[in-house]
Amino acid sequence: MFGNVIPAEKALSLEDRELFRGYYCALCREIGKRSQSARIGLSYDITFLVLILEAISNEEPRFNKVIRCPLHPFKKTSIVSDSDAVRYAADLSVVLIKAKLDDDCRDKKNPIYRLANAIICDRTDCADEVRECIRQGLLSLDNIEKENRLVPYEAADCFAALCGGIFAAGAEETNTKKPLYWLGYNIGRWTYLLDAYADIEEDIKNGSYNPFKTSSDARKIIEEKGDAIEEMLYFTLSQVSAAFDILKVKRYKSLLENIIYIGLVSRQEAVITQKRKEKGNEPI
Repeated sequence: MFGNVIPAEKALSLEDRELFRGYYCALCREIGKRSQSARIGLSYDITFLVLILEAISNEEPRFNKVIRCPLHPFKKTSIVSDSDAVRYAADLSVVLIKAKLDDDCRDKKNPIYRLANAIICDRTDCADEVRECIRQGLLSLDNIEKENRLVPYEAADCFAALCGGIFAAGAEETNTKKPLYWLGYNIGRWTYLLDAYADIEEDIKNGSYNPFKTSSDARKIIEEKGDAIEEMLYFTLSQVSAAFDILKVKRYKSLLENIIYIGLVSRQEAVITQKRKEKGNEPI
């Protein structure tokens, strides 16, 4: 359910491209300090959270460490050092991937998930309130899926509340908690709805839960619900923009605007275009 909050790379300046890479690499290395295996939890979405927290921080970030990634040994990358936001996001990444594996263990009864969970060490300082937020969010979502409750808002709001909670928990100051919560909430809600819409056909084939799956015919669902789903997505994305506008961004504005106003929109338009092709029986 992660992987939608990405920059529009073609519209990025060279400086912003290097900036995003610097934070992505810093987060990857910080996760590795807790558990090398937990690096599978690295995501663009959590990198976005780091950027937001750094952008509103009172402390000026320091890029004074140059590294070479084993996967890209010929390219040097300047990464941020001594960042509370990166440390928080690294802890969060480990807790999230373990929580997801716990959920998979319960649902799929596959020993591979249990083994993977055991391999990932939880050497984090993640606050109890954050752990509980993640646990409750995934548990509520799991209950909805098991009961096959086909109420898109209800299912999406579980994941939205989870994301809102982890965004707000990273706030330095109390007065930024509400706008951060609303930003995270709507990004989580949008992500869930977009993924559900994109995966309708696959979920029907696999027999997986999908809040839009009121028929065994994907095209029929898109014909009957497509317009309403698109309206939900556009509205939720407008709330992401509204929440971002409230925040007092001190730095990285062009990069964050690229992600919110171009990257998210491009990702949404790609899914909508694909579904309209399926609806119209056009070649895909």
